[in-house]
Amino acid sequence: MLRPRGLKGCYKKATLTQYWIPKEGDKDMLNDGKTVTLNGPKTKKLKTVKGKTISKVSKTTFEKFQMEGTGLLKSGVMVNLDSGENTFLKVDRNKAPYGLGSSDNNPLVPWGERGLE
Repeated sequence: MLRPRGLKGCYKKATLTQYWIPKEGDKDMLNDGKTVTLNGPKTKKLKTVKGKTISKVSKTTFEKFQMEGTGLLKSGVMVNLDSGENTFLKVDRNKAPYGLGSSDNNPLVPWGERGLE
């Protein structure tokens, strides 16, 4: 006899979230649901912790990169937040194609790909 299986109590209240990489020039969505295009006057500098400019982007693009922690420039360069919320680093896309997690040595891996290597 098969017994019905349900979710354990700790999973019944879990909120599933999505992670995506905003791309400069693409359409995206703000937290309030408003659709925006990540372009416009390039008034914000993506700077490293040493003050070197990686690229200039629009204010909206800068804010989306901050919110997600990762972003893809039109040039194909991927950036990730570094220390704090105002400095970025270039990501080696061969080693971390989805960006970096909580430390430089922690590449993000989609959940479905874990253990498939």
